[in-house]
Amino acid sequence: MTFMGWVRSTDFVGRWTEQRLLAEFLEHVDANHGGVLLLAGEPGIGKSRLAEEAANNASRVGFTVAWGRCRESDGAPPLWPWTQVLRQLRISSLTPAGEADPASRCRFVDTVTERLAQLCRLTPLLIVLDDVHRADDVSMRLLGFVADQIWPARIGFIVTYRANEVADGPRGSVITGLAAHRRTLSMILQGLGVDEVGQWLRHEHFDAADLNTAELHARTGGNPLFMSEMARLMQVGHGDRIPPSARELM
Repeated sequence: MTFMGWVRSTDFVGRWTEQRLLAEFLEHVDANHGGVLLLAGEPGIGKSRLAEEAANNASRVGFTVAWGRCRESDGAPPLWPWTQVLRQLRISSLTPAGEADPASRCRFVDTVTERLAQLCRLTPLLIVLDDVHRADDVSMRLLGFVADQIWPARIGFIVTYRANEVADGPRGSVITGLAAHRRTLSMILQGLGVDEVGQWLRHEHFDAADLNTAELHARTGGNPLFMSEMARLMQVGHGDRIPPSARELM
């Protein structure tokens, strides 16, 4: 399998260093040196989009890919991101762990780990857990256990989160533990560079000639979500306003 070609062939704007690191990460996974890639950043910076790019390319070269997305709103059942992952991998016969029954919880975690190990012996496996700053405690503990016990294996985890929202509690403890592991790569996404703004505008079908790219970058820090909202306002002469979506996130 070849991975570095993604960086040269993709139409994805910017993130060349990050894409190269992701390609190297998946090369290690395919070589039975799997691990965890922690992908942190502020809202709208492009964490999920970058993970999606990596997952799509991994799928094209033979990886089995599964996603677990955490809900932004309350009300998701325990283990919701893992429920999605196990369903996509057709591991649907497991009984979820019960908080009140430690023995049952241990059996569940051990069985999940063994099933994943069996799958990645057949094909390399990539699991994306998106927005784990919203994950429940049980999901985070399962991630921590699997990531600690399953190696060596052809399995990789991409874990996206907002760093300022996992500082305390079990989520922060699991992230800290993962970050300290020798098989973990940590990345913090920053905004796009000022020289990439024009390319991004064209990619998103804005008329770059009508917009001051330096001003747009200065006002948004290169955050793609903020740029999208601000560019629309600047095009109609309302660039002095803060977009409602940006105001809510800030």
